[in-house]
Amino acid sequence: AVHQMFFPMYVVKVSDFLRMEGALLSHAELVKQNLLQKWEQGMYTVFISHQWLGRQHPDPSGAQTSVLRKLIARLEQEDLMIEGDTVSASYGQRLTLSEDTRKNILEGYLFLDWFAIPQVTARLHGVNEAT
Repeated sequence: AVHQMFFPMYVVKVSDFLRMEGALLSHAELVKQNLLQKWEQGMYTVFISHQWLGRQHPDPSGAQTSVLRKLIARLEQEDLMIEGDTVSASYGQRLTLSEDTRKNILEGYLFLDWFAIPQVTARLHGVNEAT
């Protein structure tokens, strides 16, 4: 069953994300740059879970974002190993991504809360004008 969407889900094309530099841009900035797309059924989408490193921005220096970009760029290489669960690792099982999965990711989309969802502070007058 498909659930009713009460708000559109926005995603960024992986190829666009890889061309970005520095810290993550907000939802509003990516809208201005026409880099957000409304998710539609069938779009291969990777959900990114991350730790926020700041109160006003999830990655103010862009350190985590840089690592994520490098990781995704490495998907083109077949030697990228993925850490599995602890039990599998204890049996010496090493995971790799199939060629199809790597291709789907590289041609797919990313969902990351900071740019996929309008932030409350971005809607408050006087909060983000200085940034």
